[in-house]
Amino acid sequence: MPVSASAIYFLNLRGDVLINRLYRDDVGGNMVDAFRTHIMQTKELGVCPVRQIGGCSFFYMKISNVYIVIVVSANANVACAFKFVVEAVALFKSYFGGAFDEDAIRNNFVLIYELLDEIMDFGYPQNLSPEILKLYITQEGVRSPFSSKAADKAVPNATLQVTGAVGWRREGLVYKKNEVFLDIVESVNLLMSSKGSVLRCDVTGKVLMKCFLSGMPDLKLGLNDKIGLEKESQLKSRPTKSGKTIELDDVTFHQCVNLTRFNAEKTVSFVPPDGEFELMKYRITEGVNLPFKVLPTIKELGRTRMEVNVKVKSVFSAKMFALGVVVKIPVPKQTAKTNFTVTSGKAKYNASIDCLVWKIRKFPGQTESTLSAEVELISTMTEKKSATKPPIQMEFQVPMFTASGLRVRFLKVWEKSGYNTVEWVRYITKAGSYEIRTITSTLTMALRIPCNCSIPLQTKNLQSFPVNTSFKQRRKTITSELQTQQQVGVNGSSVSVGVPTHKVTVHDRQRGTVHQFLVPEDQYILHTAEDQNITLPFACRHGSLLNIIIIVQAWMQDEVRIAVYTQFKLLWLPACTCIVPIREN
Repeated sequence: MPVSASAIYFLNLRGDVLINRLYRDDVGGNMVDAFRTHIMQTKELGVCPVRQIGGCSFFYMKISNVYIVIVVSANANVACAFKFVVEAVALFKSYFGGAFDEDAIRNNFVLIYELLDEIMDFGYPQNLSPEILKLYITQEGVRSPFSSKAADKAVPNATLQVTGAVGWRREGLVYKKNEVFLDIVESVNLLMSSKGSVLRCDVTGKVLMKCFLSGMPDLKLGLNDKIGLEKESQLKSRPTKSGKTIELDDVTFHQCVNLTRFNAEKTVSFVPPDGEFELMKYRITEGVNLPFKVLPTIKELGRTRMEVNVKVKSVFSAKMFALGVVVKIPVPKQTAKTNFTVTSGKAKYNASIDCLVWKIRKFPGQTESTLSAEVELISTMTEKKSATKPPIQMEFQVPMFTASGLRVRFLKVWEKSGYNTVEWVRYITKAGSYEIRTITSTLTMALRIPCNCSIPLQTKNLQSFPVNTSFKQRRKTITSELQTQQQVGVNGSSVSVGVPTHKVTVHDRQRGTVHQFLVPEDQYILHTAEDQNITLPFACRHGSLLNIIIIVQAWMQDEVRIAVYTQFKLLWLPACTCIVPIREN
């Protein structure tokens, strides 16, 4: 639905009405008092530009030191209302010499009232083009003394412009050299999972033109889109030439494009505006050619070290190259030190965004570059949380390459004088939201001694072992015996055949209970106990592994006895693992 504005107000910062215009009689003249009371005199000014008070809606925008308020009493198009305000301000600036403020409004009351009657009729927006309005509203505004903008020249042939035949171009243009510049600019959006599968991929593009043509030329643009080629082959009664065709989605055109001819012939025909403008916008979701492939590998070496390896490979032709390639690799906030090794470009750590920033000025096609980094982290006592890690982001610009495969087949210019033109075509592909998710692998390090190895140790009896103060806080004693290959455990649990097992005895001194169960050599003691529904002491899960002392009592060919004294946690290690005393700082 259009705006259907009931009134428009121009207020200063104090809330005084500078000028207003009522278009409908469904609102009273005191509506501005409600705006001052409920919006300007509260803290909600500037929070939301749309407010509803009673049965009316207020759309307001601040331009310089002036508030422009549109009041509507029915459902209206908010975007259209703000578009009207922006275009109206541009119109006023063209009359006032580039300035729009409280002084400019006070000096041009009569001109503003005349313009408000022309640009809106009964609350519906009309023509807001400065070039057209200046043809029949020739009054000049009072220009600001601080404005350096030159006055616009009057445009001839007002009748043709007002009727709407070609409202975006004036006649009588003459250029010594007639040129047309056409740019196809595309942005690639990619979201790739950590496993390498594409989750989202599309291309948003636009066709930009800059015309310096004399007279009133008629241009015709041909692209390699599928619908256009099929329509052309039907009209000419001949098969389509072999080549890649693409399907354009969500196409929008400039107002100069002849839509009737486009619907009939599927060709883009138009009379271009003078200078630079955006001819069309489009989107493509299928058949996207990704310019880069990113292969990340991130490993965590304990709690204080990380190893990052990123390989970037260019997929486009070897004759092309990318400019301004930037790869941002997120790292933890507690990063303390980084060391880089890159095959090309430069890399550094940016603490403000918590990323490793890798910059390559020029990246040739069909090549690959590698970054290797060692990251040292600050040790923390808090447990690591499994939060979603930010993805790797990439920025680049590839000239003369289109990810969609869009190409210009022809660009023809007709003009009654028959002059010669020079056409320039350029392709540019940039990175939009180019993101690659990563997965971090944790590398656990442990000292393992096989159970069948031979280590000369002096056999001692546990009772004769000297007891000192360091062993007074012992909670439990674990004994492990090498067992033969079995299928049924002590408590009825199943054990895989072919894997050596150990019989583990856990003495819970607090509860006065004893647990015996079999642990395969490739399993963890705590995991195996939980699988067999054995309740172990709470100290097995409490705290962190800070101080573990293990004493080898006896080592014989067929039996291993280990006494473990720990203050905090039962070992999260396989039963065949032998641990030496450690202390983590």
